[in-house]
Amino acid sequence: MRVLCRTQPDGEHPARCRLGVQFLLFRSRTGEKHKTLAEVIELTTRSAHEQELFQPADWEFIQWLGETHAGRSDGDETLVLSDLELLQWLARWGQGSRLELESGGGSLKFEGQVAELTPHLENGDKELSFTHHMTLPDGTIQPLTGVQFFSARPALALVGNTFYLLRNAPPPACSNIGRASRPCP
Repeated sequence: MRVLCRTQPDGEHPARCRLGVQFLLFRSRTGEKHKTLAEVIELTTRSAHEQELFQPADWEFIQWLGETHAGRSDGDETLVLSDLELLQWLARWGQGSRLELESGGGSLKFEGQVAELTPHLENGDKELSFTHHMTLPDGTIQPLTGVQFFSARPALALVGNTFYLLRNAPPPACSNIGRASRPCP
């Protein structure tokens, strides 16, 4: 069982992204195939023999999906996560290698760390400009061109393959910060 993740634009808030999740199930006879959320959850209703076909960590994930998303009936191949639902996924699965980046950039990480936007005066060719940088928990300064913003409540930021809670997020109506960041692919 593989869980592939891809950032995608949030149609309602162009300055923010959402996380698209796809499930790939490998069977020795048929190979790797995309499955919808409903198809993965349906595995938990089959006989006990079904559980034996999976690694314990994969079956734990499948059971968790069944428990947390049993009422969800969408049949889309991509499950879209944002806001509290995204935070729930990150808190539960962001410490290991369960959430793979589709682009082959490793796994998404979340360790509950808090980053913050910090003001910055930038000296241009002819004038000063007021901008922001992202200050990571270890004190590293990251330009906003390397940041993708997710969710409004709670505010989340993705730097590389690591998610951070954002301490002083701009109000939802403000989109200047997001325009300076890297757009969602």
